[in-house]
Amino acid sequence: MRSKYLTVGLSFALVTAFGSAQSSSMEKSCMMKGCPSGTAAITVASKTEPYYACPSKPLAEYTNFVIGMASMAVQLTGHLPNISPVTGDPEYLDGAGGKPNQTRIMLAFMRNQAKVQTFDEAVAMCSMGRSRVLVTVMNEPKDSSTVWVFDDKKKLSFWMPKSSLDKR
Repeated sequence: MRSKYLTVGLSFALVTAFGSAQSSSMEKSCMMKGCPSGTAAITVASKTEPYYACPSKPLAEYTNFVIGMASMAVQLTGHLPNISPVTGDPEYLDGAGGKPNQTRIMLAFMRNQAKVQTFDEAVAMCSMGRSRVLVTVMNEPKDSSTVWVFDDKKKLSFWMPKSSLDKR
């Protein structure tokens, strides 16, 4: 049985966690230009380019990475990869000679960092991101695909992918 959140997310998604064609321009993209603490920004999302807003950096990195990986598979092959009935992650076969697949090891590490056992458990702690949310960047960790932002209207902070954020 497929993870219900992965299937729902991917029914809308043909996006990777690494970039956003939806961004209004490359000059404004936080993924391309960076958005240091204090930057006024706006979220970017659509049915074809979703993201998850999560209460912790490891949850945001894990959930958005899984969506990105599965979305890339859809773009390359035209269909969803097999989804593990145990973890809810896309399944990857072991390498030659029974060597563990590095992607599987990386996903297990990310799940462990997020302190969850499954993809469903992770996204249950997050919410589907929305477009046009006015935020202020609170923290842009170096070498991270995520940023911590503060929703100016709702007075709520969350972690999200840099690829879904533009400078205002």
